[in-house]
Amino acid sequence: MTLSALRGKVVILAFLYTNCPDVCPLTAEKLRDARDRLGDSAADLSLVAVSVDPRHDTPMATGTFVRAHRLEGVMRFLIGDQASLA
Repeated sequence: MTLSALRGKVVILAFLYTNCPDVCPLTAEKLRDARDRLGDSAADLSLVAVSVDPRHDTPMATGTFVRAHRLEGVMRFLIGDQASLA
């Protein structure tokens, strides 16, 4: 995924991790709520999360996180190794 592929959309980029006990779940809920309030205009919005915990944020963990916050099909949760994150 590249940001250039989202040209023309409003992009909200967040740095999260799935084992975060407080701020990350709250952030995800706030993003979902804001998107829901946009109604039809939400089609112009892209939510992108970047993992800050490449050791624990697996495809399964990020999928579970996205589903738990009702953002499936709405938020891209990007993961990679430590070198990519750096």
